[in-house]
Amino acid sequence: MLLETRKLRKEYRRGDAAFPAVNDVDISVDENDFLFITGRSGSGKTTLLNLIAGLARPSSGEIFFDGLDIGGASDRDLALLRNSQIGYIPQGHGILSNFTVLDNVLLPFYLYSREGGPEKRALSLLEQTGIPHLAGSYPDQLSGGELRRVSIARSLINSPRLLIADEPTGDLDPRTTDDILRLFARISSDGVTIIIVTHEADIVKFGNRHLIMEEGLIREAAGF
Repeated sequence: MLLETRKLRKEYRRGDAAFPAVNDVDISVDENDFLFITGRSGSGKTTLLNLIAGLARPSSGEIFFDGLDIGGASDRDLALLRNSQIGYIPQGHGILSNFTVLDNVLLPFYLYSREGGPEKRALSLLEQTGIPHLAGSYPDQLSGGELRRVSIARSLINSPRLLIADEPTGDLDPRTTDDILRLFARISSDGVTIIIVTHEADIVKFGNRHLIMEEGLIREAAGF
């Protein structure tokens, strides 16, 4: 098992009342799972992803990554975990406008001291994502689908074991959506565990598991 949560809970306050965005969630994710989490806006999907990635702290409960309890880890340790073992694709694309495509892909490699040169791998990832010809281009010269491919390549530069994507096809046309999901399927076949949050229930056919989130609660989809 690569990832496990136990009674994971995240509460926020509205006035004098507290409400759980994530409500005592228990999930387990095995190596090489390709998992979709669907649900309406406000159901807690993004909050759950942020907890798993260490971008938010739980109010209570536990999170284990490869058997290690990361719920109480320091900010530095969580940042290192994200940089080395978890690839994160946020809503939108998060691409830096003053960097070229190649520099955007390389950026996570240089956030921490590492040996070797990553350029060859970065160019290989651009090849795999279908945009090697855009290596020297800037984000304002790219389409939405091309920007999404850059964000995928960037998330893979440090060879993560887990890839997390928040609504990665939400603003794409059907053909580009299909292309991006087939790309995720190829990444999964290479041994990367994938969790995708989406409100588009028709795309879950690309995965091997489907969870549904409603009002902070989560359940396995029936008959999947």
